[in-house]
Amino acid sequence: MEDALAKAHELAQAAGVQLGKITSIEEADTGRSGNRRLMSASAAAMPVEPGTSEVTAGVTITFEIDD
Repeated sequence: MEDALAKAHELAQAAGVQLGKITSIEEADTGRSGNRRLMSASAAAMPVEPGTSEVTAGVTITFEIDD
């Protein structure tokens, strides 16, 4: 989110405006809106290997624009 805020400030500066207050923050739909109970039950039966996982999240932040 810090990268997104820096990019928003950079774009505002290029446009000759300043960001005002945040008016909304929305999480992007990941398309994984299944039955969580069913998902956790099937996940319990799956073997888990050590390692790393990458998780990506999307967020949309809307700002007011100040002159």
